[in-house]
Amino acid sequence: HAFQEQATAVLFVASLAEYDEVHDEVLFEDPMANRMQESLRLWAEVVNKSGWLSETSIVWLFLNHSDLFARKLHKSPFTDHFEFDGNLTDEREVFAFIKSMYLNKIESPREEGDGRKDHRR
Repeated sequence: HAFQEQATAVLFVASLAEYDEVHDEVLFEDPMANRMQESLRLWAEVVNKSGWLSETSIVWLFLNHSDLFARKLHKSPFTDHFEFDGNLTDEREVFAFIKSMYLNKIESPREEGDGRKDHRR
């Protein structure tokens, strides 16, 4: 992790449209891993490993490919890949659920003064 001591901010970009895709040959560890599940795992690792980031570090989450996501959602049901009890035809509701999956991966600071602040929106 090259950014260990030099980074003051991290931009984490995740594709909304990858909820139904697998890595195929791209991910050596698990070639059939769901791309969004892998993204969620990596996100949790980045935001919860306080030793990776300085106390002043900021981590931004950008969920991109919303246009592809909107088109895919009507062809490839989200519930085929994730447990979701909401309205499958409401893109905003599914988006909010995906956003919550990422934000729920953020652990509360374990110790007083460990430098991590929670500014979820």
